[in-house]
Amino acid sequence: MGTNIEGGNDRPGITHQLNNASGYSIEKNAGFKWENVNGTKRKVYTKYFTGKTDNDSLTTITHGEDFDKILSVTSMVFNGTNYVVSEAWITGEANNNIAVDITSTEIRLNDLSANLWEENYRVKMEYYL
Repeated sequence: MGTNIEGGNDRPGITHQLNNASGYSIEKNAGFKWENVNGTKRKVYTKYFTGKTDNDSLTTITHGEDFDKILSVTSMVFNGTNYVVSEAWITGEANNNIAVDITSTEIRLNDLSANLWEENYRVKMEYYL
């Protein structure tokens, strides 16, 4: 299914909102803020991906960043009533399982329960350069 990346110069309203938000700026089609990463001050970028899960238990999203510099991934998948949130672990509820795997090229929404198939997802990824 399709994936959208939100934010950046192609979305001037988003750019304006982020540039005026406390601590955030826009660069390289992603918002960033300054954070200490392993004792070094770095720009930490945020990317958002949205779309629909596939019609099976695995949905892959190409992240386009250096695997070793990804700090966190948070995902939400709609279950017909509300969003199930996962931060790279299985939620443990039989009808709302999500396992999030990060590979060198993809974010993988894996082991999705059947009621999460063909539903909207939102993924937030933080990384540094």
